[in-house]
Amino acid sequence: MKRRVRKTLLIIALILNIGLIPLQAQATTVFTSFYRACAITIIGGADGPTSIYIGQGELLSLIFRAIMVCIHIYTIGILIMALKE
Repeated sequence: MKRRVRKTLLIIALILNIGLIPLQAQATTVFTSFYRACAITIIGGADGPTSIYIGQGELLSLIFRAIMVCIHIYTIGILIMALKE
């Protein structure tokens, strides 16, 4: 039973890691083609508050990449766990 679970976890982790690479490139291309704005704009004066504006496409891309990094870390953890058993 343990061997079957370990095999299943390895397959899931590999599919997630391999499948995310083209997905990231595709999403980044879509975001940059739809939103042609500055990535980050900082506006502030000597006596006024400083405002930081982030383009919508860049923000979505940043969120998507952060989620992908979390998934990669999770799947690497699964792989390490499965290989230790």
